[in-house]
Amino acid sequence: MSASEQFKIVSNLADEVFKPIGVVRKDRCRMWLDDHGWWATVVEFGPSNSPKGMCLNVCINWQWYPESCMTYDLIFKESGFAEFENEEQFRTAALKLVDLAKARILEIREHLKTPQGSREYVLENTVGDDNNVWANLNKGMVCLITGRSDLAQAFLDNVLNSSDGRYQAEKVKEFAKWFIKLSPKDKVAFINDELQASKYRAVKIQADARRFVHLRR
Repeated sequence: MSASEQFKIVSNLADEVFKPIGVVRKDRCRMWLDDHGWWATVVEFGPSNSPKGMCLNVCINWQWYPESCMTYDLIFKESGFAEFENEEQFRTAALKLVDLAKARILEIREHLKTPQGSREYVLENTVGDDNNVWANLNKGMVCLITGRSDLAQAFLDNVLNSSDGRYQAEKVKEFAKWFIKLSPKDKVAFINDELQASKYRAVKIQADARRFVHLRR
């Protein structure tokens, strides 16, 4: 069975399992999104040739920074794999893979359902030291939108003080330098406006379009 035929089995099962919980496939790509405005869980199924079968990757994308592509901000080490031996066996293995993804989606929702829980989850699970611009930006943003502007300021200061001189890091620093001067109210308003505007942008993700949704106030 070809990889495309394997994926067709997986995608049909995923559509069936994910639809009742509101997780949608992006066009005809290998990606499903559980979009909650300022964050989205990304589920991706991809082929493997050694051994033959289908892999599962799950990550979270924080949607509070204006950029032209989706970033995998929190990647889960636990991954799934459905090995192909024959069609009947693979269908059973594929369903287990999809169920594993569903369990992870619901687990993430549980962690991020309250402001305090969201803040604790991001702070505890974001990888990167004080010199990591992305880690500190994400920590600062989650503190800001969950009512801890005092903590947000410290993380955004870390962004500005980072010694990372790479192009993308410098772009983040420029953003933080501008953003940090806004009042707390204006910071939140900017995030909301940015996500609202993003609904109308043509953003390419692995040759597929996606959209942002409005940040819940």
